[in-house]
Amino acid sequence: MKPFLVIIGTTLLFWVIAVPFLFHQDAIKSEEIQKIGILSTSSESLKLEPIVEWLQLSKDNPSTLDTFDLKEGRERLLKTGLIKEASLYKLPPATLIVCYTLRDPFATVANWNNCVIDEEGVLFPFAPFFTPKELPEIVFPIDSSLEFRPFEGVEFSHFPLAKKIYSKIPRLSRIDLSRLDPNHPRGGEIVLTLEPTLYVRAWLDEWEKRMKDLPLLLPKIQGKRTLDLRVPSRAILN
Repeated sequence: MKPFLVIIGTTLLFWVIAVPFLFHQDAIKSEEIQKIGILSTSSESLKLEPIVEWLQLSKDNPSTLDTFDLKEGRERLLKTGLIKEASLYKLPPATLIVCYTLRDPFATVANWNNCVIDEEGVLFPFAPFFTPKELPEIVFPIDSSLEFRPFEGVEFSHFPLAKKIYSKIPRLSRIDLSRLDPNHPRGGEIVLTLEPTLYVRAWLDEWEKRMKDLPLLLPKIQGKRTLDLRVPSRAILN
């Protein structure tokens, strides 16, 4: 469905004109929505097409300004997972105003293609909505064959652990939690990748204690190597 709406500017002049109308919603006349004004409070902004699609506004599915449900429209935007906050307003006679804040990608989720997660643990798709970024990669201990629905937010219980690891270890490019096992006496294994090609292995129950040795060990390690910290009081370099 080809969108029939157009973006109008969000300049200071626009808001000076718009604001007085935003508080008189009951004075709106029945006229089909012809324009949509978009304001992003994030460093990046979305194109018009996905917003129109999520709001279910198109030439084939017209909606009048007075019958458009602002609350329902906001819920549709939040359900995408991409949008963290959203506010919608009506500007007579035929303009809908959309203000939104995008979620910031924190890491790539390797269990699925084109999937990222923000610091609140919400999943959402990366492309084609964001410019290229260098993000750490996380592998969660879940069944990757399960379908990831990119427009539905999902929370992961292991994400706080991943954030803690990332905050304590420099040069970290990948956190592999796929070998965690609640039935294992040590809780399973964590495998970390440090730039450029150093792999570190440690048990879950003592990873924090063993990682304190990294600042002393890293200057002595060169090339593609694996540092095994699973043996008590020893660091084995393979």
